[in-house]
Amino acid sequence: MNSWTQIVGWTLIHFAWQGAIVGLLTAGVLRLYRHRSANARYVIACVALMIMLASALVTARVLAGPDLSLGLAVIEPDAVTLPGALSTASSNGTHDEMTLGSGALNRIDEALPGIVLIWLAGVAVLLLRMAAGLLKVRQLQVTALANEASRWQSTAEQIARRLGIRTFVRVVETTEVDSPTALGWLRPVILLPIAALANLTPVQVEAILTHELIHIRRHDYVINVLQTIAETVLFYHPAVWWTSRQIRIEREHYCDDVAVQVCGDPVEYAAALTELEEWRSREVSLALAATGGSLRDRVRRLLKAPVDHDARSLNWIVPVGLTLALAAGVYVLSAAPSQAEGTLADNGVQSASASDAGQAIEPMASPVSFGWQVLRTDHFDIHYYPALGSALQPAADSAELAYRRISTELRHDLPFRVPLILFKTRSDFQQQTIVPQAAEAIARGQVAAFTEPRRGRVVMLVDENPSVLHQRITHELTHAFAFEIIPRSEAQASGRVPIWVDEGLAEYMSGVWDPVNLSRIRELVSAGNVPSMTALTGGETDQTRGAVANLGHAAFEFIEAEYGKAAVWQFLNEIRRNVVDGAGEVYPTAFNRTPEEFDSAFAQYLRRRFNL
Repeated sequence: MNSWTQIVGWTLIHFAWQGAIVGLLTAGVLRLYRHRSANARYVIACVALMIMLASALVTARVLAGPDLSLGLAVIEPDAVTLPGALSTASSNGTHDEMTLGSGALNRIDEALPGIVLIWLAGVAVLLLRMAAGLLKVRQLQVTALANEASRWQSTAEQIARRLGIRTFVRVVETTEVDSPTALGWLRPVILLPIAALANLTPVQVEAILTHELIHIRRHDYVINVLQTIAETVLFYHPAVWWTSRQIRIEREHYCDDVAVQVCGDPVEYAAALTELEEWRSREVSLALAATGGSLRDRVRRLLKAPVDHDARSLNWIVPVGLTLALAAGVYVLSAAPSQAEGTLADNGVQSASASDAGQAIEPMASPVSFGWQVLRTDHFDIHYYPALGSALQPAADSAELAYRRISTELRHDLPFRVPLILFKTRSDFQQQTIVPQAAEAIARGQVAAFTEPRRGRVVMLVDENPSVLHQRITHELTHAFAFEIIPRSEAQASGRVPIWVDEGLAEYMSGVWDPVNLSRIRELVSAGNVPSMTALTGGETDQTRGAVANLGHAAFEFIEAEYGKAAVWQFLNEIRRNVVDGAGEVYPTAFNRTPEEFDSAFAQYLRRRFNL
């Protein structure tokens, strides 16, 4: 997954539940710490916001990484050889992972461009708002530095020394603000409203100056800007805004506490805040004003009056409730089973009986009492029997989705309708008559699907897990494409098609790694036993099939990472030319590298990938 739209879109979707979890934990911790210091609560809220931002960044990095994939890991079975040069898929094995259903994945993937576009629009609007705020702050700062210092300058310098502030802080009286405001970082300025000062006592002014100087000492201006950036990027999540609000509330509470220590009289300081609020009509969002936050709660807190807990409870219940609703919506969307978007006819799907087709439908299993029917979609003739029931439509949807993706990425369309034969149970699958010799391997659970090279038939056991089903269809359908792109006549293909191409390409297109298989690759790399991929031609053995599939999977990911997705298509076409025409050098033409250089670059890629 390296489309930026997919990376951003899935990051936004995953953050819905990530942010909800962090928000709920933060609410719980803050409630436990409700009697602790304002600074402790402030740190908790800041850490929570950092975790939210970090979780989004880490998710994006994971989604962008070539070696990691979010999805289902399927346990690889023991290697098994089937007659007729059949390609085998993974066993249905044991699937512990819970993943998004293929139908939901389809719906979400289709919606990703719109989701990302809306997100970009929201970010753009908030960035413009932020830029306007920064510009306003800059204008105020420049104007203040050009004005004469306030008569309170010396008082501010004395308080600054007591607070351990070494940076020179200019204090200016102005009509540009309605409340005392601290702004700037390297050249901080405190703006005092001229009109409001006339109604404050000297003790109150000193307390207000202390409040603003504490903001400067703590570098709250910088933190506020970073906080605004987080709000901008993750603006759609209620938990982000709620957490950010807690940061601002506790920041003001801490500054109030220090100001009261300097003032010595909480009643006097509360009166100053009340007086200032009467003069304030607005505030600059990126500046730090003494009247920021909930003034009523701050005054009641300073006066040790009972806080309206019911009202405060609503303040966090609403955003947390919205967060839970958002996360639940994403979960329902992703976990819901795929539903047909209309009737079969609406989706270009037709059901045919033997009489409709004008010929008897070929029995795919013995006994013939299965009652085979055919469902025709845009690209498939799906052979099924009535017992398949409701599993038929999801399989048809998944097959068409897989076809469109594979056809797009490999730049190829199959010249025939793909026969897709579906079995509901493993016992039914054992009775398939396409390759009777496979019955034993099917019974042992070593084979859950296979593709017939000559007729292009895809035969599989339908899994109830839609993600397993989609992976299985993608794997086998990739084989059908590969068999069509590269002809498999033994006289033509013998010794010319690298044995890792077929299974490696199918696993690569499935887009998932089993952790066990990854660890096996790592062991090979660690031991220095990575073979020369360009020399792996000829036939496979039971002993080499699993390793070859894993190495092939890694090799195609290397090709994408090193040369881009188009190089996969180019590589297959060069193999085709070599097989059909017997001309051309595959690796120099496809990658502009000799086979030896390709092997060396692949080995280096694996060492980087596993940090070895």
